Amino acid sequence: MVIIPQEKLEKLQSDLSSLLQKKKIMLRELESITGLMSFCSRAIPSSRAFIRRFYDLIASVKCKKHHYKVRLNKEVKADAMLWLQFLNIFNGQCFFPERVWLSNDILQLFTDSSGNQYLGCGAFFNDCVCKTRYELSLFKAAFSLAFHGLFRVGELVVTNSLQSHTLQLSDIHILNGLLQVCIPSSKTDQLGKGSNICIYPQLDLNICPVNLVSEFIKSRPPVLGPLFCHFDGSPLSRYQFVTLLKKAIDLSGIDQTRYSSHSFRIGAATTLSMDGVSDSEIMRLGRWSSNAYKGIVGDPVNVWIVGSSIVKHAFVTARDRPGGVNLGLGRLNASFWWQGKGGMIVRHVKAQLRTMKKYEDPPQFLLLHVGGNDLGNSKVGFLRNVIKDMIRWIMKEFPTSKLVWSQILTRLKWRYSNDHKAMDLCRYRINNSIAAFIVSCGGYYIKHPDIHADQKFFQSDGVHLSSLGNELWLNILQGAMEHFIQNKDCASTFPC
Repeated sequence: MVIIPQEKLEKLQSDLSSLLQKKKIMLRELESITGLMSFCSRAIPSSRAFIRRFYDLIASVKCKKHHYKVRLNKEVKADAMLWLQFLNIFNGQCFFPERVWLSNDILQLFTDSSGNQYLGCGAFFNDCVCKTRYELSLFKAAFSLAFHGLFRVGELVVTNSLQSHTLQLSDIHILNGLLQVCIPSSKTDQLGKGSNICIYPQLDLNICPVNLVSEFIKSRPPVLGPLFCHFDGSPLSRYQFVTLLKKAIDLSGIDQTRYSSHSFRIGAATTLSMDGVSDSEIMRLGRWSSNAYKGIVGDPVNVWIVGSSIVKHAFVTARDRPGGVNLGLGRLNASFWWQGKGGMIVRHVKAQLRTMKKYEDPPQFLLLHVGGNDLGNSKVGFLRNVIKDMIRWIMKEFPTSKLVWSQILTRLKWRYSNDHKAMDLCRYRINNSIAAFIVSCGGYYIKHPDIHADQKFFQSDGVHLSSLGNELWLNILQGAMEHFIQNKDCASTFPC
């Protein structure tokens, strides 16, 4: 497979457009354009025949000074025009650069097709979905609109060759930066009165429905009918929508069996609910006639994370991660409240939880990461009993909350001792004891097996985690909380 960088294609298009406006061009400019075309011909083998006249023109120039003006003949301009027309629809990718056919095992080529135009056909090359720029624009616009408009898939695509309920091109209007959509009919609109919704732009243009739909309409063929159609005018089908969605999810390394075309609508309703939007407004935006949407959104899951500076620094790192401070679990309607304080010890936890309880209702999950700053300051047996007493108090004060204990991490330097081996043994004994106790009380226990006494996991002080250490700590935390939220009767220890 050969891929031409986008900036190379754009420069060649710009240079060819400029060339077509001139009668003469400097020799160095002609050589530059010819070189670019030669570079691109690696992905377009047949294009070499349309570079020959450029080479002939360069060879005919007797004066070899770079600033010399070369007169462009009509043959060169004709080839330049052909190149420009091709580049306007070329995505820069060539899956078969060689003329000799390789075996299917090497190419890993798989296809699916049918004789029905509404099912269409597709191809899968080397674990990549094969697509043109137009198809990319089509599916990005369809996916974004499905989420931001809380659309049912049947409102956007053709099902069983029926187009009566499908969004039409004439139903879309972009005015004053807003996307106005007229929905002719829907599942809950039995009388076919239709409804109108207004979709606002997003700051991120890569997911902004106004921007994506606008860009798609610019390249859409000038045919009437369903809004989302292929370049030949045939409408986008449910089969194509679902198939490409599953392939994209699978390539992202996510379990595709947990998602469907309905996930856009579910995710949007969940996001609105987490943002505090009222039930009545969600029902209006999603065109629900009853509270049925609550069955797909699920109950909100609140998680408190309380601990030492490990929690504090992890929170700062989480803000810049793709999933944010909710660790990507917003799709499970989960929200996290982080409270990390430098130097926190076990006896500080009660006061911290009392303060938090004044402002929020008790959470579904209460995660603790403390104890590291206590090691060495008291005997192991005494510290073990102090932690168990704290756990009993929490279970009494927060009877509806599931308690999660994050094991005490190793360190390169300990506050109260220079004997690293002895301190790590104390840590091991405390972790084992508390793990058994909290599981017996119906709680959960999180291990961090990937973080060990290695400089790469810690900052120079030997106590706080490095950037890599924070990422590993958050990865385990994210996996554990997703596991506990989705499987409340699962194994109580993560990783198992």
